Amino acid sequence: MKYSKYEIGPYNLHIIKTDKFKTINMHIDFRRKAIKGELTYRRLLSDILFESTAKYPSQRSLIIAKEDLYNQKISGGSRISGKTAFMSFSTQFLNEKYTEKGMLEKSITFFLETIFEPDFKDGNFRSDKLEIVKNKAVDSFKERDKNPSYYAYVKMLEAMDPNAYYSFVGSGYMDDLEKITPKSLTEYYKKVIHSDLIDVFIVGDVDNQVIKKMLTERIPVNTIKKQSDSLYIEHEKVRKRAKKVKENFDSKQSQLVMGAKISKLTDFEKNYVWYVYNYILGRGPDSKLFNTVREKHSLCYSISSQIKILSNILIIRAGINQENGEKTIKLIRKEINNIAKGLIEETEISNTITTFVNSFKEITNSPISIMEYYIARVYYNDDDIDMKIANVQKITKQMIVDFAKKIHVDTIFLLEGGG
Repeated sequence: MKYSKYEIGPYNLHIIKTDKFKTINMHIDFRRKAIKGELTYRRLLSDILFESTAKYPSQRSLIIAKEDLYNQKISGGSRISGKTAFMSFSTQFLNEKYTEKGMLEKSITFFLETIFEPDFKDGNFRSDKLEIVKNKAVDSFKERDKNPSYYAYVKMLEAMDPNAYYSFVGSGYMDDLEKITPKSLTEYYKKVIHSDLIDVFIVGDVDNQVIKKMLTERIPVNTIKKQSDSLYIEHEKVRKRAKKVKENFDSKQSQLVMGAKISKLTDFEKNYVWYVYNYILGRGPDSKLFNTVREKHSLCYSISSQIKILSNILIIRAGINQENGEKTIKLIRKEINNIAKGLIEETEISNTITTFVNSFKEITNSPISIMEYYIARVYYNDDDIDMKIANVQKITKQMIVDFAKKIHVDTIFLLEGGG
């Protein structure tokens, strides 16, 4: 496996050459600093581009084209990561060694046409296609907001700070749909193409120079952009006393979501210690939260923790009965404090480290995990696999305790159901 990077002015090309797989995977990211009012535009763009293209003006024609290309797979979506809004497109297709000569060029051309040759009418996106993706968005927004777990999660982040990047909803907002027209979406599309940072990743057994030439001829972008600032969100202030918010919801189960800010992390903590801390606290099958809150005290149906390291926040989510809210909060706080006091078994640490070492070793077993690994290396300056294994094995109990002391519970959101 060999990694090569080419700076082609308007975009960066990253090729991970490996003959381990029969497929070739390609991924394109468009990224810019997140602006709340643009997120619905980005969501609709990632949808409408896969409805039709200039060459394939219907879903049926697109499906037939993919079948003719040996069932080529394409997908897209938008998301928020730290301060950055991403719009991503991916494809997977068979290497022409296993199909027929010329399929590499045909497959890449087809994929790029979905992004760079949209189905316009009179210079704008077609109104009928826009209506289709708007209706899909409305349905997904309604389903999303009916989900009590998701609703509580979003509301907790908004309660932490409605203006912070981490409170933005990457999939967009219902209120913004009406203002989007074929013309305004087209104008935003052109803005994205010419001003977003663009990275192209390819994993597979390819000739680097052939790929480079092929993309240079087919990606119609010529604007050179300045690289963005740090993706990490730093917290200047933390609450001395957590903010508590309650809301009622038509649901049998209540949802508790707690958010904590993490302050002043070292690079080693950002890259490694948080993995181990989070797994011990509430991510692993024998985590402290699971064993204490669910198994020992039977206070919740489910409980888990996650750390959004780019946003420097810890989030704990639990599905509970209404009467168990305060008890659950106290036990969660106790487990957080216990780790900060050093109440961790050495076996918990060693077992967790072994889990991550094994997961790092498995990265090369699939093209998707290889792709994700190199994307992390490019955007977040992640270490190579051998270095990751060596560094995670350096983590000590004291490092975890020091990390735990930087966690400050900020917001507690309780969505009360029917008990």
